[in-house]
Amino acid sequence: MFLDVTLGPAFVDWSGLNPELLEQFDLPHQGVSAEHLARHWGMSRADLDAYAMESHKRASAAMLANRHTEILPVHITSSDGHEAHIIQDEGIRHELDPHKVAALRPLFDPENGIITAANASQMTDGAAAVLVGDEHKALSDGLRPKARFLARVTLGSDPTMQLDGIFAATREAMRRSGLSMQDFDWIEINEAFASVPLAWSREFAITPDRFNLWGGAIAHGHPLGATGAALIAKTLAALESIGGEIGLIVFCAGHGMSTATVIQRI
Repeated sequence: MFLDVTLGPAFVDWSGLNPELLEQFDLPHQGVSAEHLARHWGMSRADLDAYAMESHKRASAAMLANRHTEILPVHITSSDGHEAHIIQDEGIRHELDPHKVAALRPLFDPENGIITAANASQMTDGAAAVLVGDEHKALSDGLRPKARFLARVTLGSDPTMQLDGIFAATREAMRRSGLSMQDFDWIEINEAFASVPLAWSREFAITPDRFNLWGGAIAHGHPLGATGAALIAKTLAALESIGGEIGLIVFCAGHGMSTATVIQRI
């Protein structure tokens, strides 16, 4: 089967939700929760913009160094007959003007907000797949397993703050795997908004040079329904690149859900 560790859309449209649920909980847009998270941790607009620009810088360096062995080239033909061969993510900005980044308007709180199009994940098209199966069956079919799951966590947290479930998910993944933060050779914290990985790094006192070293969704984009599988493949490619063994992938999701996955390269 194919596994995707994302948990659905960002819930921009509330029309399909049970009214009784809305009576019990304040269920804001994820961007509003990203603002709450930034305020709770005392982040500034400059903090978020600097993180976002670093994401593009890291993504650019990884792309130019051909690190992404997990990306497969795609050949497409448009309706007008134009052909294109896509071999790299198109959202990465190799050059960014800090003044233009700082000039963008807040998206969710026009008066006091700090979340903008620059420090939030890009809306992109994309596809990703992870083939999951029994090791013995894979070997008997002539396939070579590349990694195994050591822990897989899905949990819920405060539906209003909603993006802070990554803390509990990370702790539970470490508990189930019996690992500490020092055991992870590669860490991916999905960059739904810059405030999410920054809050995670402050919660666990982890410096930014320990995670998202090839950039994240702010640079690569966040194709909903594909990002989870893409980050598993990316983490495996990174582990192979550095000769590492253990990877951690952490996601926030709509309405307070979160996931954390620990994989071991074989």
